[in-house]
Amino acid sequence: MAVRLLLAFCLLALMPVPAHCLDAFLDQESMECLGCHNEISVRGALLCHEADCDHPIGVDYALASSGNPALVSIPFLDPSIRLPEGKIGCGTCHTQYKAGEHEADSMTRDGSQPDPLLIIDNTASRLCMACHIK
Repeated sequence: MAVRLLLAFCLLALMPVPAHCLDAFLDQESMECLGCHNEISVRGALLCHEADCDHPIGVDYALASSGNPALVSIPFLDPSIRLPEGKIGCGTCHTQYKAGEHEADSMTRDGSQPDPLLIIDNTASRLCMACHIK
């Protein structure tokens, strides 16, 4: 409860969200990503990795998927899906940052081949369907 109150305070009083408010909710890899990719936004109680909030981060996947028929349960997730500390983070969908390779990989993101920054090729929504049942 205290952690939720701290987050609520940070979200309501200190926009943009300071790092000390996020580290209770985000894994280390996601925090490192936010060191450069600082597009995090807040929509209601969700921490989102971009302004349109198409996907929250810091969400406990077991809790979210429990009793939710729209989400794949943990035992049936693709083994490529990583849930650091049991939560959805940047590394759940994205490859881990590698110095010297990240920028080069980013340059090849033109849609003509699988996105090298995603852990699973998202052709025909494969990455999305690894967790979401549609």
